[in-house]
Amino acid sequence: MTKEMYQKKLFYLPILLLLLFINLLTGCKEIDSITIKDVNLEKVKDGTYNGEYKFFPVKVVVSIEVKNHQITEIKITKHRTGEGEKAEVIIEDVIRAQSLVVDAISGATLSSKCILKAIENALEQDLE
Repeated sequence: MTKEMYQKKLFYLPILLLLLFINLLTGCKEIDSITIKDVNLEKVKDGTYNGEYKFFPVKVVVSIEVKNHQITEIKITKHRTGEGEKAEVIIEDVIRAQSLVVDAISGATLSSKCILKAIENALEQDLE
């Protein structure tokens, strides 16, 4: 790498970091805009339901088993995330509560909300 190329990279690095910082600040406000509705499981028939949800940089794809109007299994088939992998334990909370009204996993709020939203999207397919 030439000295000139190195200097150009050094020039653009602070600008990129500033843009990333601004994006992170505004992104935090947008996380609050993700609303999770509880699904009435009494209206969900037995079966397997697939759902997904994307909110940059997170993408989640889930597969859900419902039997006798209860969620019996939730599999996360895809979870593109930065550091939000620890949010995946939220599926245990959903199965235990039989509800989407559960607390987000601390330190992984965005991934938690994306997982819940993917579950909501899957279960609502049958209700439309």
